[in-house]
Amino acid sequence: YGLLTTRLAQIENGDINTHYPPLLPLLLAVSYKLFGVSEWATRLVPFLATTGSIIIIWRITRLEFGEMPGIFSALFALATVVIRYFGKMPVHEPVALVFALLAFWSIQLGKKRLTWLAVLLCLLTNWLGVYLVIGLTVLLGKRAWPLWLMTLFVITAHFLHTQWITGSWWGGGLWAVFLQRTAIGGAAVSTPFTLGELVARWKLWSISLYSVPLLSAALLGCLIVLGKKQPRTTRLWLGLLIYGVGYALTFPNAAFIHDYFIYGSVAVVAFSASAVA
Repeated sequence: YGLLTTRLAQIENGDINTHYPPLLPLLLAVSYKLFGVSEWATRLVPFLATTGSIIIIWRITRLEFGEMPGIFSALFALATVVIRYFGKMPVHEPVALVFALLAFWSIQLGKKRLTWLAVLLCLLTNWLGVYLVIGLTVLLGKRAWPLWLMTLFVITAHFLHTQWITGSWWGGGLWAVFLQRTAIGGAAVSTPFTLGELVARWKLWSISLYSVPLLSAALLGCLIVLGKKQPRTTRLWLGLLIYGVGYALTFPNAAFIHDYFIYGSVAVVAFSASAVA
């Protein structure tokens, strides 16, 4: 198709898809340009993102708990099925996670401009970026106002772009997918589920993708983090938690269908479990 021909729109099965911001398709396009169109070139983008996430998980935990917990947190994350399976899939979650973790890490380092860049890249990758900004607000308080301004700008730009390429503010399936993912209407009506079924499925996926021992260690680690009553560490943990589960809680239908929607929670699970180490 070409970027100019499509006006930077994402094409899926011959139709314009406006469900997500454009960064992932653009990164894949760069990979194809450099290495040719292949499965290897496709998986390279999420693989590099996942590698970066593992390194940053280590660095974040190291700054809070020390060297050995930092190493354990990286190993805990690397050992999970969710990382080893979905970490090389060309979906938005692995790419968004590395930018989100970069934002948390840059706040620890006191690098404001790097935080802004990481948040912008996350927002341009996936709507998980909105939950990243909520999580960072827990850390920054009133100082997070530029991030909210950035979020408003990206969302507005997405709707303007959607209007430009489709002739409708909700074109490209944007409205339909919103109804479905929130379980308000659309295709979700034909596949209803109860709250109990949703909880049961999340429990199954959590055990399958993380393992009972790791989840048990993470739960114990949560109690340790909260019990120490160290405000900075507690706020960091809460910010990671909001990023990890906020999207799935807001869009229950999508989280009921797609198990990789819990991908972002790997950071808070590994961080919490490392507190036990």
